[in-house]
Amino acid sequence: MVTARHRPLPGPSHCERAIDHVVVIMQPEIDRNPMMKDRGPLLRDAAVQGCIETAWSDESLDCYDQSIDVSSLRPCFHKLTDVQRDDFNQRITDILKQPIP
Repeated sequence: MVTARHRPLPGPSHCERAIDHVVVIMQPEIDRNPMMKDRGPLLRDAAVQGCIETAWSDESLDCYDQSIDVSSLRPCFHKLTDVQRDDFNQRITDILKQPIP
């Protein structure tokens, strides 16, 4: 009997892992802010999409991966290019302007 070789399914992208880690760190702040709390999944998805589309560097993503608290996120944000930071800020602003789902 011949069995098919199965390749493992790919795991989350580096963008997804880094953004998900940031969400964990930011969760208490997100929970305190009704505008963010009600849009949490949309904000997460917008950040991941922006990360992928503007090609955040491994250096910036590794920084986010290694962050331990909110204050340690700021240096990571500054590792993004001006274009990436502007894109991120615009995506978040656009989500926050939308009606609550």
